[in-house]
Amino acid sequence: MHYLFDRKLVAKAAPYFDLAIDRRVPVEDAIQQAFGMSAAQFDKELRDYLNKNHVVWWKIATPAGIESTVIR
Repeated sequence: MHYLFDRKLVAKAAPYFDLAIDRRVPVEDAIQQAFGMSAAQFDKELRDYLNKNHVVWWKIATPAGIESTVIR
């Protein structure tokens, strides 16, 4: 998810899931159609992103009424 947010690809996730799950398009084809790259290229970019160890994160306040737990 971090990769999708950081690369501004979140909007392409819904079409991917529609293709892969609802329409039962093979994963390789669904990735190509939704993200515009081969599964191998997608895998390489994701691995490169993770290997850089530079994950972007955002602090978001929880809505009222939701309990939060701090992990230390």
